[in-house]
Amino acid sequence: MSALPLAVFDHPFWVYVALPLMGALVGWGTKIVAREMMFRPLEFRGLRDPWLGWQGQVPRRASKMAAIATETLVGKIFTARDLIDQVDADDLARQLEGPLNEAVDEIVREVVESYRPGAWDALPPAVRQATLTRAHGQAKRPR
Repeated sequence: MSALPLAVFDHPFWVYVALPLMGALVGWGTKIVAREMMFRPLEFRGLRDPWLGWQGQVPRRASKMAAIATETLVGKIFTARDLIDQVDADDLARQLEGPLNEAVDEIVREVVESYRPGAWDALPPAVRQATLTRAHGQAKRPR
């Protein structure tokens, strides 16, 4: 086995140090640019979608990625039954009570207005309150 001639290493020492440093700098820069192009911009920027402009690949395919992630989580990691078993029904009912009561109020108004426009505003306040009270009672009753 023959040794390499020393003439191969006849360049100044800084050349041998600069080559890997420049390679690392170029690699670091391209990684930064690639990361930015993956996630930014969130909305399409350019002249004509999809040919003359750019949108980050993750935001562009967010719905597809979310569907795949959900399918993977529900299908392989846990089942829908596991998720339902983790929900405390009483806590859920307490948390939903306020929004559902507001929804009942809106639904009652919409139903009355669908039968006779302007009728809800024409009703006396006592009748409106009695109608809402009855609707809330019907909504809370177990089926």
